[in-house]
Amino acid sequence: MVVAALAGLLAWGGLIGLARTFDQNRWDTARREIEQHIQMERFPKAIGVLDGFYERIKVPYLVLPEFLTPGPDAEEFRRGLYQKYEKYAYSTLEPYLDVDLNAVPQGNPELFKEAAEMVRAYLENSSYFYGINPEHYEKVRAVEAYYEVGKLFLSVSGSFDPYQQPGEMFASAQALLQLEKETPPEWRENLHQRTETLIRDWVTTFPLKASPQEMENFALQLEDIARYHGLSEELRSYLAQEKDALGKKKEAKWGDLYERWVYRASLMEPEEAIRSLQEHQVEEALPKEFREGLQKTLEFQIGRAHV
Repeated sequence: MVVAALAGLLAWGGLIGLARTFDQNRWDTARREIEQHIQMERFPKAIGVLDGFYERIKVPYLVLPEFLTPGPDAEEFRRGLYQKYEKYAYSTLEPYLDVDLNAVPQGNPELFKEAAEMVRAYLENSSYFYGINPEHYEKVRAVEAYYEVGKLFLSVSGSFDPYQQPGEMFASAQALLQLEKETPPEWRENLHQRTETLIRDWVTTFPLKASPQEMENFALQLEDIARYHGLSEELRSYLAQEKDALGKKKEAKWGDLYERWVYRASLMEPEEAIRSLQEHQVEEALPKEFREGLQKTLEFQIGRAHV
């Protein structure tokens, strides 16, 4: 029995030795790959390889032997990797850190977008980067809002196209008004001027030959814009006047359509006239007086059909 027990222990020791050697080889392979990524400044990929080594064996509720858990060598290597990553990431951000946070952003919105993504990527590693260099971390965090809001400010306020359709201009105006709530106070006057200019341009580009339903939709959009806080009283009054004028145009348009429908029905055979009038009666936004007028014309045509 003693011999069998010794044989078992020797076998177990051999397996442990093989497993340790195998795992060490895996670590050596992973380390070489990580170092290659570091040389190419591909730090996220290097971290991905290291994390893959850490996650190589997971058995719930089982304490693994020391050689199958990340050892001091791996942990020390991780610290060194993040130190190099922080140094590299901060050096690429340095040109973007010396900015006047109170000044209105100017420049290419794509550059602001790129800077915002770099800042976000740096701050995502806060659990490591802050411990490595708190001063660097605070400098980067200080410009986070500047670039995040700045990229929106430039992309929205600088995106006005004079050939936009009314619906597209309305969406741009809404985006600008929403952006005003998020911008620093020092930027708002500049943004507000652009916003009010766009709103006025949007109103004047509404098509003259619009249908009554299109006019109704546009009137609702005028109401939506007028509800925003911060509009100047002059602009708010302008929007109200435009809405009133639009209401009169809409009523006139419905009147023209009503007269056309009745006239055309008078030229049709009774059965055809009845079908045509019934189709127009179900127009959702048709004013009550015209709907009642169509009903009277319909009753007349029904009388004709029974003669």
